[in-house]
Amino acid sequence: MRILLIALFGLAGVLSRYGLGLAIPRLAPAGFPFATLLINLLGCLLIGMAFVLGQHRLSAGFQDLWLAVTVGFLGGFTTFSSYSLDAFKLFEAGESLKALAYFGLSPLLGLACTYVGIQLARGLSRLVP
Repeated sequence: MRILLIALFGLAGVLSRYGLGLAIPRLAPAGFPFATLLINLLGCLLIGMAFVLGQHRLSAGFQDLWLAVTVGFLGGFTTFSSYSLDAFKLFEAGESLKALAYFGLSPLLGLACTYVGIQLARGLSRLVP
């Protein structure tokens, strides 16, 4: 049941991201990825709220719902929210060096991997007639 709940909430998150991704550009100036920025910021706000409610307020009976919201909905909506929460948890645990390393390495290595993936795909596309 837990897996099904996570999957259904994940679908809702993906569809929400898609819908907002279509709607926001109509309301915002062109030339800047406002949709992605706003979706990621909203996801961070929501995962912060879910973290407090799930870890400090809800009884064990709501564990499946908490997982469905955080892993399912917010995982489908944006993984940036999980990245931000993980960094926050490291800071809160007094692991500042680890938090800074994680916070800095994730976007830098992500950008590097994106570049490598693009170059690999471009190279492979030259091999295919």
